[in-house]
Amino acid sequence: MRYLRTFLFLFFLADLIALLSFWAPARLFGLRVLGRTGGCEVSDTLHNASEVKTENDLKQYFTKNRRVVERTPEGIELWDTPRGRIWSPAKDRIIPYILAEQEMKPVPSEMVLHFR
Repeated sequence: MRYLRTFLFLFFLADLIALLSFWAPARLFGLRVLGRTGGCEVSDTLHNASEVKTENDLKQYFTKNRRVVERTPEGIELWDTPRGRIWSPAKDRIIPYILAEQEMKPVPSEMVLHFR
């Protein structure tokens, strides 16, 4: 009986270590229990992690679904994207990041700058 308890304890301990190592919510809960979250709530951290994943997925989507329509001699490229056409400097690969960020966090209309 003693060996069975020892085996079960070690099995439970190995499962707990694996759970804390490979499953992010369990790891965050473990850090919360230890008081090492730096003042961040676990729910906020999980929400932000899911937002980062969604933004990365959008970035990949915009990267795959864009193409150069026109190039100027000055080194400017016209990109056709799912959100419309955009001019950018040649070899500038920031467009998918910008589009993904805009898709995630729409700018309120009162914050939009209007030029005359």
